[in-house]
Amino acid sequence: MSTWHLVDPELRPALQSWTPSTLNADALPAIREQRQQAALQAMHLDDGLSLAMHEQHIAGARGEPAVRVRVITSTTRRTNRMGILHLHGGGHLFGSPEQSLSLTRPP
Repeated sequence: MSTWHLVDPELRPALQSWTPSTLNADALPAIREQRQQAALQAMHLDDGLSLAMHEQHIAGARGEPAVRVRVITSTTRRTNRMGILHLHGGGHLFGSPEQSLSLTRPP
């Protein structure tokens, strides 16, 4: 059964040019490390935003491990600030809080 009709027409050219790849367990550690290093380097780019970051661990459910989170705040004190909660919903193959930090930066 084809689901092509469900794909947004603007996205179709990108999908047609995409080359599928196969992941295997042997390749995952190197891919994870490369993605993490790229994210850590990007954290130190100065784009003019005055932000502070710190790490916290939030207790998991009974018997479950704590969840590591990154809290990003403006260094400019303000009242009535908005907040964004970003949850990485990946399939537990890739991802870390650092790899999502680009979502907090201007395009």
